[in-house]
Amino acid sequence: MAARLDGAIAPLLGGSARSEVDVQRYWVRIVVGVATVVSVIVLLAASNSLQGKPGIITPQLAGLQVFDAACGVTFHPETCMKTLLPYHRAHSSKPEELTRIVLSSASEGVRNTLTAVRAHKGNNGIGFPGSRVCQQTLMSSIEQLEASLEMLSELGSDVSQYPFETLKTRLSAAMEFHTTCIDALVETSALESHIVETKHHTEELLSNALAFVEALSIYGSNLLSWKHSKGANADSNLEDNFTPIQNSRVFVTSSEAESSTSYPSWMSSEQQKSLFADLPSDVVVAKDGSGKYKSIQSAIKHARKSGSATAKRYVIRIKAGVYNEQVIVPQNATNFMFIGDGVGKTILTGDKSVGKTPGMTTFLSASLIVEGPGFIGKAITVRNTAGADGFQAVAMRVSADMAAFYDCVFDGFQDTLYTHTFRQYYRDLTVMGTVDFIFGNGAVAFQNCTIIAKKPPLVGQQNTYTAQGKTDLGQATGLSFQSCTFDGTPELKANKATFKTYLGRPWKPYSTHVNLKCNLMEHIDPEGWLPWNTSDYGLKTSFFAEWQDFGPGANTAKRVWWSKQITDKSVAQKYQAVPFTQADKWVPATSIPLTRDLP
Repeated sequence: MAARLDGAIAPLLGGSARSEVDVQRYWVRIVVGVATVVSVIVLLAASNSLQGKPGIITPQLAGLQVFDAACGVTFHPETCMKTLLPYHRAHSSKPEELTRIVLSSASEGVRNTLTAVRAHKGNNGIGFPGSRVCQQTLMSSIEQLEASLEMLSELGSDVSQYPFETLKTRLSAAMEFHTTCIDALVETSALESHIVETKHHTEELLSNALAFVEALSIYGSNLLSWKHSKGANADSNLEDNFTPIQNSRVFVTSSEAESSTSYPSWMSSEQQKSLFADLPSDVVVAKDGSGKYKSIQSAIKHARKSGSATAKRYVIRIKAGVYNEQVIVPQNATNFMFIGDGVGKTILTGDKSVGKTPGMTTFLSASLIVEGPGFIGKAITVRNTAGADGFQAVAMRVSADMAAFYDCVFDGFQDTLYTHTFRQYYRDLTVMGTVDFIFGNGAVAFQNCTIIAKKPPLVGQQNTYTAQGKTDLGQATGLSFQSCTFDGTPELKANKATFKTYLGRPWKPYSTHVNLKCNLMEHIDPEGWLPWNTSDYGLKTSFFAEWQDFGPGANTAKRVWWSKQITDKSVAQKYQAVPFTQADKWVPATSIPLTRDLP
């Protein structure tokens, strides 16, 4: 299948190369944009002072020096200075004040993107589905930014009380929601030049907001001590002059310590699973009419939905049967739980796909869509039956924070599991597919899972387990697999020379996939990882790494040069579920087992 990114659109997405901007050059550019002679004199004095030359020390100059130090932590210092410059006469120098200014500017930027999309000329034509996605995702982005601003305002100047992990999660999600809008416009051939111009600026504002929160969390209130942080991918070999482009994901051708687990060592896996059996349910869904509802969506529609993070757990027990419906757990359905009668018994299914369903997008195609925070899924199978010729066809999309799944099966072909955004945890379950079948940009941890690649139906097609979507170095996102098995169906293994299988490929510039002592089967290609459509896109900026992988597919002698073998356990520990997703703060409340450390 050819990429959807045609020649007319591709040049619009190139962007400018990311590079460090020296102080003198960006002061000169700022001077050009300042209208009054007084401002020019002040800014020139600041430039001279910053270069070690005598300067006039004024309150305004001191403010500009503070802005310079603050903007130095961002990837877009010129945009940062333009954001802060109107406030230099107000002598705003407290880091929490500047952070609020930058976050507010990012929120306004997302609103500008939304305005540009609403002015889209194709809203009544082919572009409408993409615009529909944008309406939802951009509003979600704004909600995350506004919630972050409200949090900062309530806590005031006591930086020590700031919940930085939550703030970074929210800002990473805000950025991803904005990216999802642009992806949908590309997917539906609806990206216009005026939207591109707006989206580039908004991306810089979002990146700067995330950089400010990261710096504040590391360096505290002394702005002059702020330094540029490399973010979560500090271990990767970053390319200085990197130009981001937009990618459309298409077919690819040519034993742990017992004391670290939540459950006691004497409890068998069957006993662990049975803990959910007697959990009281609020409502029962049954195809045979023995429950209150025959449809899962009907049960959700009539359930209480407060939207509160502290809402009482609402349990929907789904009896055995095949439920052929698109199920959506909305954002205000917080702390919902699905309990099935077992994998292969309780089956949620659908067949929406980009290739077969008119006007469909990847984002909207999932059989199960989870947007309500605190969701738990247990003992269910979720599948998309569109088949390989449906191209992008999602079984489940998760756009909810602190969502956890246990003893489930997710089955599809391309794009089976869309780990879209926020913190997610998967334990003792199976994911099946072909191309990029675990993808997205959440902070996601898999433990004790079985990831199974299928034999592709098209000769020459290649499998990739993952396509992670990290777009900014500061985002607290990525895929972590601990003690998982990367397996294949018997049909695939029997034809491994014809249908090659790789661990992952860089969908976005900072794709992050880390294996922690995983079992790799023999069908996995010795190179391990696959470039993006034979290009060098993201090879120097992504982070594809393994720590103590084993099994017949774990021979690293022929691994690609741009992947990494982690030898330092402290580096591997960063990607363990607890530090990576703060799992110890929320997974125990789900009663799902959690391994808290590396073996």
